[in-house]
Amino acid sequence: MTLLRLTWALLRKDLAIALRTREVAGLLLLFALLCAVVFSFGFLRQGRAAQDQLPGVLWVTLLFTNTLGLLRLFAAEEEAGALQLALRTVAGPAPLFWSKAVLQCVFSGAVCALLGPVVVLFLAARVQGAGWIA
Repeated sequence: MTLLRLTWALLRKDLAIALRTREVAGLLLLFALLCAVVFSFGFLRQGRAAQDQLPGVLWVTLLFTNTLGLLRLFAAEEEAGALQLALRTVAGPAPLFWSKAVLQCVFSGAVCALLGPVVVLFLAARVQGAGWIA
């Protein structure tokens, strides 16, 4: 029970900081949009976007964006020395890990929701169904 309470407390703290500063969310969304634009120009063929590259562009952009997000999520704790302190608590590092994992899933979902339509628009793709992109 202590693990769940600590995880929930850390998650609430991280969400409050993320909503207040908007640093990580803004950085991730901007980076994802820039990747989508760069890839859409990179896959131009005879003046038209190559729509068969859509799944690859989505996956690579999401992979790069999520890697950047993971680096930014742990930056505050690393600077403040909280990672070393988390190892010394009764619950150990598990609550910090799970709160960051859930927060990363929230950020990843937001990026996916924005990135899908943007990439479809930039690559001028015809989507046969939602399962086709997934």
